[in-house]
Amino acid sequence: MAPLNSIKDHEPPQCYITAKSYKSLASLISLNGLLAVDERMKAIIERLEPGIHQLFPIEIRMPRGKLYPKQYHLLVVGQDIDAFSPEKSEEGSYRSYGPEYSGYYTLIDSKKEISGLAFSKTAFGRAHLWRERALNGKLTCLSDQLEAEAVKAGLRLPKHYRMMEVSP
Repeated sequence: MAPLNSIKDHEPPQCYITAKSYKSLASLISLNGLLAVDERMKAIIERLEPGIHQLFPIEIRMPRGKLYPKQYHLLVVGQDIDAFSPEKSEEGSYRSYGPEYSGYYTLIDSKKEISGLAFSKTAFGRAHLWRERALNGKLTCLSDQLEAEAVKAGLRLPKHYRMMEVSP
């Protein structure tokens, strides 16, 4: 699976319309599967991994045409990494697509299962933000450092879980 990057400036949407009004949003949000970050999260990402990810301004519009007061940016994660280690993950924490799809797994979206997933430190190395290739690109991973800096800055993140880091 190719990384989801190299989007041209004219391709991303410029506006997202919500079904209801919000007083506050997290610093990292999903807009129907597209990721978006606020200015402070954008600054952290760009400082830790300059030039790797694409960020495009997007307006968030609520009912009655009201504009959400903070600027957000669509986030295109610029690196797909295959760090998932099924052999070192806890049994039942993922499902295999089957022998004909060797190397591809499906994510079970609960704390218990996600916490049982193992990832090779050698494979993800010094990456701070990536999509996990073997899990069909559906798992966005944050390094401990990125998560710690967001928390230190007082940013709200969506529900997330620590996974296991393993050696090869």
